[in-house]
Amino acid sequence: MAWYDVTFVPPAAVASLPAPKLNARCLDISKSTVDRIWRDVSGRGLSLDPLTTSGPMVVKSEENATHDGRIITGPIRERQPGFVYQRLVDTREGDHFAYLRPVILDGRIVLTYHKRQPLDDRFGSRPRTWIAEPDVFSVEEEKALLDLAARIGLDYGEIDVLRDADGEIYVVDVNKTPWWSKNMSDAELKVADQLIAAAFSELISRHHEPDQ
Repeated sequence: MAWYDVTFVPPAAVASLPAPKLNARCLDISKSTVDRIWRDVSGRGLSLDPLTTSGPMVVKSEENATHDGRIITGPIRERQPGFVYQRLVDTREGDHFAYLRPVILDGRIVLTYHKRQPLDDRFGSRPRTWIAEPDVFSVEEEKALLDLAARIGLDYGEIDVLRDADGEIYVVDVNKTPWWSKNMSDAELKVADQLIAAAFSELISRHHEPDQ
């Protein structure tokens, strides 16, 4: 597996690995690239021009796993280098903010985590987590998510998905080096481990059939 915990991977680094290798084509998971590809596959994105847009918006680093999102009010005078500006998605559900994180492996969604953030920690890194229902995405949404994964080169990883109050979904992050999920019950964590392990076992068996 091309396991590089960075946003941009030099192609030469991946080329030196023995084949076959998962995520070998997943070289750029920057926020702007993720949003551009999601716009291509779904027809909608979140990027905006902060110099001309009025009202609340999100500003966050291009880099992966920084959890530095902030809500600001536009228009602003100048862009901050290395950051992206996006429309604020209404993900509030009662007394928390929610998002979904499907686990992708070899062109399919193995399972999806449902995550909750407290209202005072919207962009935090330790949300309460559990396994979502299998039909949390429509057929069309699942197809778009897998199309995104294929285009960005994600053979294995997790995708952060926001569902707006109007029902539409948006992809805001791609994680190609997931470390399993946090803040889950032991029982749910065991189920998640078993589902992912079974999917990996199936993948390995299919690509490495024993000699007859």
